[in-house]
Amino acid sequence: MKKGFTLVELLVVVLIIAILAAVALPQYTTAVERSRATEALTLMAAIGESAQRYRFHQGVWPTRWSQLDVDIPKLSGETNKYGGKNFQLYLCKSPDAFDCYITANRLLSEQDDQYHLTLRLTDSNDSTTITVNRCCGSGSVTEAKNCNTVDNSKRSSVYCNSITGGKNSNF
Repeated sequence: MKKGFTLVELLVVVLIIAILAAVALPQYTTAVERSRATEALTLMAAIGESAQRYRFHQGVWPTRWSQLDVDIPKLSGETNKYGGKNFQLYLCKSPDAFDCYITANRLLSEQDDQYHLTLRLTDSNDSTTITVNRCCGSGSVTEAKNCNTVDNSKRSSVYCNSITGGKNSNF
């Protein structure tokens, strides 16, 4: 009597492993993307606090990274681009001078698929209260002020929903 597995038994085991891998891989990539977003959100929170301090001391929002009292990493090989290995950071002041936007843009490996995390700081008319809102949206940085932009046909929408828990704004 020969001991061992039959070809059918081996194929069944390989099939089960393939099914488990197909289910686990998307969950893994989403978890990795959430951790990258957490890194960006932590840095954006520090930048936001620094921007608020600047606003209270100077009376205007900062327009350059050098005006902030937080160490913001530069992109390697770039002179005026900030961010990290996973995100590029943008600082922009609203034309009405009441809002300041800090945006982290993430370009995904799929062609033209990207999402952005935006921290919006809004000053009240009396300059004593600043409202902080966060949002996630798909698309380019120029669309970052409109957080309702989520293209559900792209992978970026899956990441935004995962990062925000299904709530696009104020998560």
